[in-house]
Amino acid sequence: MESGSIFLVRNFLDIGEQGTVTRILARLNEEGTIHRIQRGVYTSPRISTLLGKPIPPAPAQIAVALARRTGGEIIPSPAEAANMLSLTTQVPAKNVFPTNSGKTRRLRFGNQIIELRRVSARHFPRSRSEIGSNDKTEAIIQGLRFVGEGSITAEIIDEVRGELNGRQKAALSETLGDTPAWMHLALRQISRKDEG
Repeated sequence: MESGSIFLVRNFLDIGEQGTVTRILARLNEEGTIHRIQRGVYTSPRISTLLGKPIPPAPAQIAVALARRTGGEIIPSPAEAANMLSLTTQVPAKNVFPTNSGKTRRLRFGNQIIELRRVSARHFPRSRSEIGSNDKTEAIIQGLRFVGEGSITAEIIDEVRGELNGRQKAALSETLGDTPAWMHLALRQISRKDEG
């Protein structure tokens, strides 16, 4: 497993019983070979070549693993999405990740607090499985939520449009039924086909 990977106990249940896997992982954690993030969730630490110390995994990596544990997914928060799309220079102060599974929960890992906040399923486009979890569709919808109703300008539409290829524009147009009505016009303009 690559250093920096995050994995669950259940990832190894095809090669051993849960009790055995849990004991082995606990022993590796005690030895410092892996680090326990939360019960049943571990990381293979990445070591800084400069400092020789473990580098903690990114909050988003941890959030993905925690959501996966309950069979769910995460999407960027509106503030994080707006920052990713260069719609704001404001960097989110908190590690908050909307999720579609489990209860809202917080986790402390090192000096970071990570919150998975349960949101309505309508925040997760139905076309997600078709377009892939690393697509920009959710980021665009969340970024527009951050910008807010009545504040979406032609410049913002052009900026976001430039981030997408044809397949992504087509996928974005399929999400209209999952988004607030005030966002529809902007999403249609962003997802329109290129002329020629």
